[in-house]
Amino acid sequence: MMIAVRRLVFAPCWIAVASMLAVFAPSGDVWAQLRLPSADAKACKLLPMKDLESHYGSSPARVSGTDGASLSVCTATFGSYTARLESAPVG
Repeated sequence: MMIAVRRLVFAPCWIAVASMLAVFAPSGDVWAQLRLPSADAKACKLLPMKDLESHYGSSPARVSGTDGASLSVCTATFGSYTARLESAPVG
């Protein structure tokens, strides 16, 4: 009974969120505008991966980055260590 009630409550919420994204998002692909983390971010291309791999002695377990309007960030995780690079225009 409780599971059925949750499904009835959450289903309209997801429909409302999807509708709002479709209506209020500027032109272009809605999902691309959310700027989800990706290893293809601009800052990830600037990270010296070979040097970091040799320094930490392993390949990264996870590489994730985001591109914003004024800031690009990339994070690479090597075991218990994290390398983070932030790139922004000068000024």
